[in-house]
Amino acid sequence: MSDVISIIDLQEFNQESRETFIERLLYAGQTILLIGKQKTGKSYLAEQLSGHLAAGVDWGNGQLGIPKPLGVLYVLTEGTRWDLAERINPLSSFLNGKHLRQLKENWNGWRPNRLDLSSIDGAGMDGLLARLREFEIEVLFIDSLYSSFSGSTSNEDQISAVSITVGEIKERFPRLSIVILHHEHRERRDQKGEVINEGFESFSGSWVVSAMGDGMWLYTSKGNQAGSYRELAFGNIRSRFQGQTSFRIDLDEKTGLLTAEAKGSTEGLQDFELWFRKVGKASKNQVQAYFTGAKLAQSTMYRYIDTLKRQGRLIEADVNGKPGLVYTPEATRTGDSE
Repeated sequence: MSDVISIIDLQEFNQESRETFIERLLYAGQTILLIGKQKTGKSYLAEQLSGHLAAGVDWGNGQLGIPKPLGVLYVLTEGTRWDLAERINPLSSFLNGKHLRQLKENWNGWRPNRLDLSSIDGAGMDGLLARLREFEIEVLFIDSLYSSFSGSTSNEDQISAVSITVGEIKERFPRLSIVILHHEHRERRDQKGEVINEGFESFSGSWVVSAMGDGMWLYTSKGNQAGSYRELAFGNIRSRFQGQTSFRIDLDEKTGLLTAEAKGSTEGLQDFELWFRKVGKASKNQVQAYFTGAKLAQSTMYRYIDTLKRQGRLIEADVNGKPGLVYTPEATRTGDSE
């Protein structure tokens, strides 16, 4: 029977490199829930990130590596075309050359009159499926969940129907990644009247909402009157491929662009340094093989190498007659003491 999966099939699957869309964050075939309170700017974030994916431009100073441009469809089920333009235009004004061409070629927006994800035959679904095929879409953004069907996210049967439809879409398009925007529920307070921080459990509606996704991105407001910013945290629901870290997100008032900076996540860099401590030296081909095996983008490789070189931990040298790098912990201690 063709639908039977053998141990050999699973071993072969585990040996495959899962295709990276955003380094350590988004992989082919995943469904992600982007959760945040109303008016936190989820849509602004999602649309600019969709533009980076379409253009193939890394984000967050290269810390969110995007290996190649991807076909993107951004479906707006609430708001207007003016909203779409306001969020994507800052990025299109900033890019130039091939990246601007790739943005124009790969990014597609759609504001359907109505979209009903309750059924694969629901309103607007023919148009959605047709666009996925015609434009060879690899990443689909749905903004937002509650306005994409006529039921309630608190009704398990109704939201389960949406989950089934999402599954059917992915069966037809196995490489497709889907990012679904959704609101948090109202604040809950403890007996002292203080707001309870529920983190990734703050989504509105039934538990079935979370079961729909492989991972969850939580977008929250931070700071105080002296200065505010947003934080984007990445949580793992069930996929071991999912990265877990957080980024500070700031809006550049002059350009309208969002900037991202990793917050306290040096795990990847530490792993890379530990590897170099063990091997002592490596050719550049061996270093490249390490990053390929770790599913990290080339931009991250350059950043890690540059960081360790500046700290005196790595120096360039011949390794077995080939260009390479040597780990030098003594040089680090000398440099740190100066």
